[in-house]
Amino acid sequence: MLGYDLLSVNDRTVRTAPPESLDQLGHELARIICAVAEADEHETILFAKWDVKDGFWRLVCGEGAEYNFAYVMPQPPGPGEPIRIVIPTSLQMGWVESPGYFCAASETARDVADTYVRTPIGSLGSHKFLHLTQTGDYPTVEGSQRDLVSFLKYYIGVFVDDFIGIELEETQADLDHVASAILHGIHDVFPPNDSDDNEDPTSLKKLLKGEGAWAVVKEILGWVFDGDAKTIELAPAKAADRLNLLEECLTAARKGKAFPMAKFQKLVGKLRDTAIGIPAGLGLMSPLNAALSSEREYVYIGKKTPLFLCLSDWKFLIKVSIKEPTKCRELVAADNPGYCGIVDSSKHGVGGVVFGHRKSCHPHVFRFKWPKEVQEAFDKGHISISDLELAGLLLLWITMEGCIGPENLKHEHVCLLSDNDPSVNWLERMSSKKSIVAGRILRILSIRMRHCRASPLTPLHIPGVHNRIADIPSRSFGYKKECSFATACANARVAATSKTRRKYWKHWQVYAKSFRTCPYLDEGRTSYSTKINVVGGFAARVRSGYYGRGKQVAVATVRTALSAVGKTIAVDTGYNPLLLKGSESKYLLPLQDAITAWGKEDGPTNKKLPVEVDVPAYLARTAYEDGDSPLSKRIGDLSLVAFYYLLRVGEYAVTSSGANSKQTTQFRMRDIAFYIKDKRGNLCQLPRNANEKWILDKAVGATLRLSNQKNGWKNVCIHQHATGDKLVCPVKALARIYCSIRKHTSDPDCLLSSYWDSKGIKRNVTHRHISNGLKLAATALNYPVTRGIDIDKIDTHSLRAGGANALSLAGYNETQIQKMGRWRGQTFKEYISDQLANTSKGMSKAMSKTFKFVCISGGILNDITTQTINTAYN
Repeated sequence: MLGYDLLSVNDRTVRTAPPESLDQLGHELARIICAVAEADEHETILFAKWDVKDGFWRLVCGEGAEYNFAYVMPQPPGPGEPIRIVIPTSLQMGWVESPGYFCAASETARDVADTYVRTPIGSLGSHKFLHLTQTGDYPTVEGSQRDLVSFLKYYIGVFVDDFIGIELEETQADLDHVASAILHGIHDVFPPNDSDDNEDPTSLKKLLKGEGAWAVVKEILGWVFDGDAKTIELAPAKAADRLNLLEECLTAARKGKAFPMAKFQKLVGKLRDTAIGIPAGLGLMSPLNAALSSEREYVYIGKKTPLFLCLSDWKFLIKVSIKEPTKCRELVAADNPGYCGIVDSSKHGVGGVVFGHRKSCHPHVFRFKWPKEVQEAFDKGHISISDLELAGLLLLWITMEGCIGPENLKHEHVCLLSDNDPSVNWLERMSSKKSIVAGRILRILSIRMRHCRASPLTPLHIPGVHNRIADIPSRSFGYKKECSFATACANARVAATSKTRRKYWKHWQVYAKSFRTCPYLDEGRTSYSTKINVVGGFAARVRSGYYGRGKQVAVATVRTALSAVGKTIAVDTGYNPLLLKGSESKYLLPLQDAITAWGKEDGPTNKKLPVEVDVPAYLARTAYEDGDSPLSKRIGDLSLVAFYYLLRVGEYAVTSSGANSKQTTQFRMRDIAFYIKDKRGNLCQLPRNANEKWILDKAVGATLRLSNQKNGWKNVCIHQHATGDKLVCPVKALARIYCSIRKHTSDPDCLLSSYWDSKGIKRNVTHRHISNGLKLAATALNYPVTRGIDIDKIDTHSLRAGGANALSLAGYNETQIQKMGRWRGQTFKEYISDQLANTSKGMSKAMSKTFKFVCISGGILNDITTQTINTAYN
């Protein structure tokens, strides 16, 4: 530009450009890498890119706004020269809002292009620059055989003014369709210049250089992508620039000279950018980050220091990447890892377990006792427990290399679990800001992973209460007798088995032997046709309900049975004969076709809908006001408790004869605690033998303690306050249940579902009692008309869903609802026993409000408009 200063304009600017447009800038390269990594190895990817010429100047200022950018032209020497003022009519380089406004426009053009791609192939018509995207290397298709966009596999991205197109190699018509869509999208937002192509928004100069032509190898955003090998490497000029800077820095270190901090900051910034496409790069950043924290003008790098070694490693990695480009799969993590490992460290040692997840692997348990010097360093505070946990994760990886083999870890996704938050965070970032020990461990781990050519790790935090399988080997060095290596092995075997797998494997053995077929489907003894016929027949028998209640089952049950057979064989033999060769999830084609067909036959899932407090309130009022049986009263009270405490039916009612096999434990008498307020207004717990009048009349709060729950939480408490209503109140309902049971038994383990009939015989409320009661109340309250909810969509889960819905409508945030409902979330949500009484204050009163919500899907079947309009809203 002309060298004028826009500082005053920036200072006076009120930012109105959409910030979301700039949020995408740092993610475009990662998206391209992911798109390449997800393609199959046999597929070829083509790339093309288009540049918007004079980007910012393509956006015209609003009328009258151009004076904000006015500036005085530099004056030539000599008197008498007129003052020349320039008034720009477009966005200017240097203005703080220019990037945001321009990126909003370019992102809009990308969205328009994506819309065009979804139109039928050939419907867009030609574009004046389309011939510059063609190379003539790809086949054409006669007629209109491929007129559906569903055939296309493509990606369109934009980085400021660079538009990027990616497509799997198909036909010239497909490539022309995507190219036309992008070119039309650009022109829809940035109007074309029909009189002079050199002034067109799409840079003709770069198109003539071949940047817009589809090619297997293309430089994009400073990186060279190879769509055949699925690799990425630094552009030669960038690689040379970084190597020169590194060599300059290392030479200064060898000669004992200081290196300018400004140049060092520039080097670190470029290495951070390089780490995006070079595995192990992130693991080398810790010493660099520590050096940047200094405010000196120079950096002093000693020989053989961590910083010197880090820079040497970077030089080596860049040189290796030039000779052997990086596979994109080595740069992308996955949610479905092939192998997993869990580890725990203590002052005395480390231990853990390696096992297969998506791939077969016999569980391996390991342990290692820390050397004496490590234990002494921990005692002196030189290393922390987090450092030891991270060292344990490194040993876990090394154990994986030994158990699984580096060749099997190549391009494979691995998940590592630990109960230590700092070490998991370090592993996610692959860097540490403060811990020198952690930085060195991460350097070793990143180099080991690079050696194996593995994909990025997926580190996950696991609560300590669930990490016993790793606790045992890590603490098995004598100071805890209950922790033994044999126990850890036993735990690993139990975790690898399931009741369902054993059930279907037993049925499969009987079925296979009836056809004189080896249950393990040995390839040397079983032909392909026999395998398909026998396995297909077994799947059909499962589908018919032969191994269940004699009724046809959903396709998910068939998948479960086939998975049980396949995984059992894989554990024993090392391969799954039911899957396609080279696949880790797709069944043999005839089996997959049958599963797909059965899936189409299955109807949609019949989801249960929430109810409001009026349903359990109706059950309670009807039972107590009409003097009904003890069963009706208990159903009413349990329904209120389930609604307000967001309980699962298995926590307060007998679900089936096999309930003992479930993890969830029912609430017992010992799990209830009542509270009153003392003279100062503080909550004070009532003793368990408190007078009935105190419990029924003066209790203002009640707590339920979870012994064991479906999601694994143990000894977690949930608390509710009284609503003030003598009947419709969770505290009063619990008090009535507690006092009623206490009249018949003093057993602290008596279930809350217990009641005594008119003959004094002890019985239990079942899930069917609750379900029938809810349907009865909803029918009496005319839910199909007033709420638009069919009665068959109401069941026991409607209470839990209804309580959560009531909290949401009352204005409580998601965190509070998750805590009350004990849904899985962040780790801190497990620890609610102390704070929940305060967090839930006022919840029960708020939940008692009737919002009169209406199910709009139900309104499709039942006209409820008139009824709703004529109903008063409270």
